[in-house]
Amino acid sequence: MDDQELGFKAGEVIRVLDASNKEWWWGMIEEKEAWFPASFVRLRVNQEDAAAECTGKFADERLNASCSKHLLKNTENQRQMRANVIQEIMNTEKVYIKHLKDICEGYIRQCRKHTGMFAEAQLGIIFGNIEDIYKFQRKFLKDLEKLFNKDEPHLSEIGSCFLQH
Repeated sequence: MDDQELGFKAGEVIRVLDASNKEWWWGMIEEKEAWFPASFVRLRVNQEDAAAECTGKFADERLNASCSKHLLKNTENQRQMRANVIQEIMNTEKVYIKHLKDICEGYIRQCRKHTGMFAEAQLGIIFGNIEDIYKFQRKFLKDLEKLFNKDEPHLSEIGSCFLQH
């Protein structure tokens, strides 16, 4: 680790200050600010209303302006984090379907062509219901893609797709 990397232990809470990069986020633990790998952490949605932190706290106009800037940056960071999460879901589903396709259209299809290699019952034991899973996942991804907002991923409302399926 170098000086620009944030060291942390399991269970520690990192305050995310910048999530504009998909792989490395800028965050803070206590007084230390530095980069950390986004893939090493689990995103916890802050249940507190960020506006409540600022409202009524400051009589000084400069501090209120500073707080407003903080809220705008925080809102942008939340949008970016949500876009990152949604993009990760979409990418994961696409990769998963590619692996299922390789198995179903590659291995299983080839095994069925060579009947002397495996009996159909043996293929059922080896691969189970993976073809049904592949069919389901293709439909699921198609439905996810209908709800995915390519221009503004943070506005995608894909939760209903998970509930439906």
